[in-house]
Amino acid sequence: MTLAPIVLFVYNRPEHTRQTVEGLLGNAEAKDSTLYIFADGPKATATDADKAKISAVRAYIHSISGFRDIVIKEQETNQSLAVSTINGMTEIFRHHDKAIMMEDDDVPTPYFLDYVNRCLDRYATDERIWCVSGYTDTTLLPPRGTDDVFLVKRPSSWGFGTWKRCWDKVIWDKAVLLGLLRHKSFIYGYNRWCGLDSSMGLVNCIKGKTSSWSIRYNLGSYLTRSYTILPTKSLILNIGLDGSGTHSRAMSQHLAVMDHAVTLPEEIRFDPVRNHQLMMTFVPRGLRSRLKYHLGLFTAIDILKGRYR
Repeated sequence: MTLAPIVLFVYNRPEHTRQTVEGLLGNAEAKDSTLYIFADGPKATATDADKAKISAVRAYIHSISGFRDIVIKEQETNQSLAVSTINGMTEIFRHHDKAIMMEDDDVPTPYFLDYVNRCLDRYATDERIWCVSGYTDTTLLPPRGTDDVFLVKRPSSWGFGTWKRCWDKVIWDKAVLLGLLRHKSFIYGYNRWCGLDSSMGLVNCIKGKTSSWSIRYNLGSYLTRSYTILPTKSLILNIGLDGSGTHSRAMSQHLAVMDHAVTLPEEIRFDPVRNHQLMMTFVPRGLRSRLKYHLGLFTAIDILKGRYR
């Protein structure tokens, strides 16, 4: 089995970055893996305190050892999360057929790299599979059954692996995406597959309200009708839910964590119960909005005018 490169995106959180790297080094496969680090630069409005944090991150990443190879790419100015991730991963896939992507707050447990690498190897040509994620919110999706893994429709970007064959199918062009949103059947199907917040998230991305690469990546799962592999217990702890992130809010986590190497079943199955539980966490607020989303009784114009939030 050839180990996939690990691609880590960092910015201005030195302590989060340190914990994530130490988590990776706690995996036996780290010493034989190549680590790519993409460090985003300061915004035009950055204060001296902001620049000091960015400098601290860069000083730390240049001190890292323990991987087979380490390749560091630093930006002079801020690219934003979406641009940095899209450009970085696209560059990686010019040279690799598979990759494991990490953000600076995705702390892996000791069996994460083994799990993702074996999934990337086994399902490399399986068109049913869009990606493999290490994060499972077990407070929402409690473990059940005997298998260590299951399939859901909505991708999870917190510590995940994917293939060039999938990345190359993603539509990044906002004009093309806007064209899709003009069709009610597209909106209805997309929301039913990836969650009822999906079309609104895509609109916010197009309008520049969010810097999201993942909402566009998730869309690829719907367009190809492919699934995400999740572990029954989490192999990632997201430490960015402390309010420190640019695109996250403070949340508490009490996750059940996988304490053994993941066993892959002979046949991996879609779990409709846990998929439904996951989808219910993205239902819009308000009875009227819920009915509109469930029945598809809205248009792209309604969404773009901000009537459904």
